[in-house]
Order: sequence, then C-alpha cells, then structure tokens
Amino acid sequence: MPTARGGSRRQTLGVVSNTAPNRHDNGDLPPNSAQKGSRNTRSKSRKSMIPRVGRDNRVPPPSPGLAAPTQASSSRRKTRGDNNRRTTMSATEHTAANYSPMRSALPPAAAAAPPPVVRTDPRPIHDKGFQQDCIKKLLNYLLQSGYEYPVSQKCLARPSGRDFAQIVTFLLRKIDPSFQQTTGSSVTSNAKDSNAMKLEDEIAMNFKALGYPIPVSKTALVAAGSTHTWPTLLAALVWLVELLEVLEEDVDEEIVIEDSKPFETLQELQINTDKVFFSFLEKSYNAFMAEDEQMQRDLQQALTMRFEQDDGYIEQEIERMTDLNATIVEQMNKMIQDTDELPLLIKKQEDFKVDLEQFRDLNRQLDDHVSGLQQKIKKFKEDLAAKNKILEKKNETIEHLKKTLGSQDLSKGDMYKLESELIGVKEAMERANKQKEQLRQSVWEDEAQLNSLYTQLEDSIAAYHISLSEIALAPEMEKHAAKLKVVLDKSQALETDQNKLLGVDLSSVVHPTLIQFKERLVARTNKAGQDYQQALDELDAAKQQFSECVEKLQILEAKKEKLEETMERERQTHEAKLALRLREVEAIESSVGSINDPVAMEGHLARNERQVTEMEALRLQKQEENLANKKAVEDEIAAACQAIMENETFMKAKAAEVSQYWLMKLTNVSNASVKSTEK
Repeated sequence: MPTARGGSRRQTLGVVSNTAPNRHDNGDLPPNSAQKGSRNTRSKSRKSMIPRVGRDNRVPPPSPGLAAPTQASSSRRKTRGDNNRRTTMSATEHTAANYSPMRSALPPAAAAAPPPVVRTDPRPIHDKGFQQDCIKKLLNYLLQSGYEYPVSQKCLARPSGRDFAQIVTFLLRKIDPSFQQTTGSSVTSNAKDSNAMKLEDEIAMNFKALGYPIPVSKTALVAAGSTHTWPTLLAALVWLVELLEVLEEDVDEEIVIEDSKPFETLQELQINTDKVFFSFLEKSYNAFMAEDEQMQRDLQQALTMRFEQDDGYIEQEIERMTDLNATIVEQMNKMIQDTDELPLLIKKQEDFKVDLEQFRDLNRQLDDHVSGLQQKIKKFKEDLAAKNKILEKKNETIEHLKKTLGSQDLSKGDMYKLESELIGVKEAMERANKQKEQLRQSVWEDEAQLNSLYTQLEDSIAAYHISLSEIALAPEMEKHAAKLKVVLDKSQALETDQNKLLGVDLSSVVHPTLIQFKERLVARTNKAGQDYQQALDELDAAKQQFSECVEKLQILEAKKEKLEETMERERQTHEAKLALRLREVEAIESSVGSINDPVAMEGHLARNERQVTEMEALRLQKQEENLANKKAVEDEIAAACQAIMENETFMKAKAAEVSQYWLMKLTNVSNASVKSTEK
C-alpha cells in the first residue's frame, strides 16, 4: 500500500470540528478544509500515532467496566445506515487512518475515548488466582504472537523494568508499528532526542487514548516490577491483549471496495461495511496526501457503488423476508384453524420432552459406563502387555538354560559333587567374611582411637603454639621461636623418630631452650618482684609526701589570701604614693628649666620613670590576679546556684508525685468505702 512519509514518522491530520461537514452529498472533499488540514499536519509533529483526546473528537465515555470496541463500531455503522450512508469523516476517523492494517482497524470510539468517571478497578486485581489467570493469558498471547524475547510464567510474576518495557512496547506496536522507535527500551532511560517523549508518558497517554477506563500511574510505570504496582499494570496489559484479540478478529489482509458479496446477517453487514469504510478512508487519505484527485473520485465512486450494491442486497433480503413473513402468517392462520389438535400435540410434546430427558440421562449413564469400561480395558491391555513382556523374558531365560544344559558335559554325580564343594566354599566364605568383619571392626576401632589421639595431639600442639606465641614476645626468644614450632606430619606416624613426625626434636632442642628461658624468666620475675615492692614503698612515700604537700598547699592558699588582702592594701597605698609622685614629677618638670645640671636631672628623671614603670607593672599583675580569683569565685557561686535550682526543681517534682499518689490513694479508699456502703 503506498504511504506518504515525512522524516522518520508519519504526521497525523489536524483536529477537525464535528459540527462542520467534512463531505458533501456528491462525495467531493472541500478543498479549503483539505488544504487547511494538510497545513496543520505539516506544522505540528507528533511522535506517537495514537490520536489526541480533545474536545472536538471526544465521544461519550463507555459504560463501567472494560471498553468494547466492537459495540461502538456497530453503533456507528447503524448511524451511517440510517443516514443513507453519508460518508462524514470526523477528526477521530481522520486520525484513525494509519499505515498498518491494525491501525486502520482501531475503532474511533476506543481511540478517542476520554478518561472514564470510574477511578477504581472493579476487577480483583490483588487476588492471587486472578493474577495467575492474567499471567497465563498474557503468556499465551506473547508466545502465540511471536514475542522475540524469552518469557516465562515466573518472569511475569515479578518482571523487571526492562521486561515490562519490552512487553508493553511489543503490544503497543501491534497498534502503532512506529511506537518508541527513537527512545530506549528501559522505562527509566533518558532519551537522546530532546523532543522525544518518555516511555512512561507515552504509555500512559496510549492507554488513555485507547479508552482504558482506569488511569495508569506514571510512578507505577517507573517501578513496574514492585509488589504494589505490578497487579495494576498486569490487569492493564491483559486488557490490552483482549483489545488486540478483538481487533485481530476483524482485520483482513486487503479489503476490496468494489468486491461486494451477499451477507447472511445484519451484524456481518455492519462489520464488512466498517472494514470497507476504513479501507476507503485509508486509501483516500493516501490519495489526498499524494494529491491524486482522480484516485479520490474513483474511490468515492467505488464506495458509492458498493453501498448501492449493499442496498440492493438489503432490498432483496427485505423482499425475501416479506415473502417469508407472508408464508409464515398463512401457516399461522392455518394452524390457528386447526386448534383442536393443539392440546393433544402439547401433551405429546411434553411426553416427548420427558422421554428425551430420560433418554439423555440414560445416554449420559451409558457414556460414563462406556468410558469406565474403556479405562478398564486400557488398564487390562497395559497389564497384559507388561505380563507378556515378562513371560517372553522368562521363556527366553528357559530356552537359554535348556541350551546350556544341552551343551554341558557334566553328569549328575558331578553336579552333586560341585554342590557339596559349593556348600563348603560358601561356609569358608562366611567364616572369612566374619573374620573380615572382625578385622574391619578392629581397624575401625584403631582408626577411631588413632583419630582421637591425633585430635588430642593437635589440641596440644595448638596450645603449645599459643604458649610459644606468648613466649616469642620476649626479645631473647623471638629468634628461637621459628625453630621451636611443631608441624604434625601424619604420613610419618609409623616412624620412631619424633623429629620426622613433629618436625622438631623435643628432647634435644625444645626442652633445653625452654628450660633456659624459664631460668631467665624466673630470675627476671624475682627482680621484677623486688622492683615492684620497691615501687610500692616509693608509692607510699609519695602518697605521704602528697598529703604533706596538700597541707602545705592549704597553708599557702591561706597565706595567699592574706597576701592578697595585704597586696590590695599596699596597692591602694602605692596608688596614693604614685599619685603623689606624679604630682612631684610634674612640679619637678616645671622647674627643669631652672636647674643648671641637666645630666643629674636626667638621671633623676630616669630613676623616677623606672620606678613608675615597675609600679605600673606590679599594679597590672595584681589586677589580673584579682580578676582571675574573682571569676573563679563567681563560677563557683553560679554552679552552686544552678545546683540549688536543680535540687529545688527535683524536690517540687517529687512533692507533686507524692501529692498525686496520696490523692489517688484517697480516691481509691473513698470509692471502696462507697461500694461497701452500697452493698
């Protein structure tokens, strides 16, 4: 089929109002509206082929539950039949024309249905049985439709985001083959094209445009495989599968507009007319895009001829039905005249019905009996075949034994002799087996004892290594530790030399080395004990000195306080003296000009300035000490105040608890006394 593509995606027609007629009675398209539609098509580019849902192409919402595209298609066909098949194309029918046959079969009502009023799903989507049925239905459809990725029932029970994206892309491409051609396969992947729509946005928009009555959450699409979102998405996918199954039943490979055939039912006429109309819509749209006016006129003429032929078939059917109705009326009139036989016929009919039910019951019983007999026959045949096989094997064994007996040269006496020898051999074998079992039991006991000894030896070696690692901490033993390590070699268990079994000679290497280390360690321990006792004596002396120092410190602190008081008094005295000296210095400076010996005056002034500097430094030092002592006293006072406040708060809280406790006790006692009084 010729198609008109611009770029990578086909662009849809612009929205056309339902109030304006799109086709005249003579079958010609208005040129202005066609040009306007083409301009709108070229100006706007949409990435999805699903029709937009707008006010101009909105249809009434479907009844609660799942959408039924075939009913909407039938209702539109009836409307066109009542209006003498005026080929009025709405905006929804314009957008329904696509490149693939599946797109042309999409019902306009399902493609342009707005979100339904009902927001809750009436299906038991959280029921495990319902979910298993949905998974089986989805799995069967994917396997039958040629799904290219591996899929299983376990995979559909908890799919990943990538699996869900591949499944929904596969299903939506059944309707729109160009769905998600430019975006990634993952729901959360970022598209390279800035104008491309995200997968979760386009999925939600597609379900909405297809007429799915339950809103599809974009958040659920991002986390598709989680336990709280997958049941909702699984129900949506099953709804889409059912929609595709309905659409695939009505899709033909090629619809010939001129090929009009007789029909048997009105429903068949409606379906064929819808297919013809959508085929005409698709071809006329392609002709319009290709600006082929001759093809448009031919298509309009062919569609008119097809409808006229259908009208002729309908008129013939009406005439036939009229004749048939007349014949039936005549038969009814004749039967009404013969009403005398009606009661007998009715009674006979009732008897026949009873006999028929009894015959059906008997037939069912016989069928059950026959099926039971067939099962038994089948079982008997299987048993017979198994027994025949066993019999054949036994016959073969008998024949083989006969041949063996016929070919041997031994006599009967030789057989008796062989049997007696065989009995003796069997008795000898039994004695040998008993002896073998005794020896085996003895070997097992020896092995168990050996394993126990090995275990004890390994435990001893482990304890030895732990002690050796502790001894190796000593500097003089660090270089000997590697030579003293024991490595158990079980393959040398039969050797008498312990050096081969343990990897070291205990008597000549390990024992002397440890004895020497022990002697040094004892000497060092004795010395450490003496040092420890001496340290204890020094500690006692230091404690005594510390107590004496504390007493001295207390005495010094008392002296310090007295000295601070004396210093304060002396500071005040020195300040008074300093003021007096300053006044004297000022007087002396005023008489400097009259003194003839400037050198002596400068020395006197230097001494005075030095005394002033010393007094000022002493004053600052005493002032800093006084400030530090004052701050320490203030901190102690603040800490004491804080402790007093905390104690007061604690006492208040405890008093409140005690008061509440006694109040509760009094209330309980009063209630108990009231109850006893009432009794």
